[in-house]
Amino acid sequence: LQCYLSSEGLVRFATEKYTSDVSQIHNVYAHLTNSSINKYSPSLNDDKAIVGAGCKWTVTRLRRYLAETLRLDDGPVFARIERIIVLTLLALWEKVPRGRRGFELFGFDVMVDAGLAPWLIEVNASPALS
Repeated sequence: LQCYLSSEGLVRFATEKYTSDVSQIHNVYAHLTNSSINKYSPSLNDDKAIVGAGCKWTVTRLRRYLAETLRLDDGPVFARIERIIVLTLLALWEKVPRGRRGFELFGFDVMVDAGLAPWLIEVNASPALS
């Protein structure tokens, strides 16, 4: 098994500020980051604090924000994300199709909590790249 990990990726945000208020549990724009849902959010193009308009950043932009604005060393969190990816691939490697001239693309959805701990949400085989 040979694995390549891209240093770039997509960071998604909810289009409304998260709240743990139980009365807001059905507000999908505050609890989900799916672009297919948030594109209908009334606040999608609002200039939101920190995130700005929209709900996506590149990984490069996130890393710049962590380093320049929050003065955080993001090395440990990205090392943990890499470890999650490698360990997951090792667990899956027997199920990965093998071919002499092919490859399989996987998309890893990882959530980073307020303490900068990464959590694997799901792995997508052949994710959409649009």
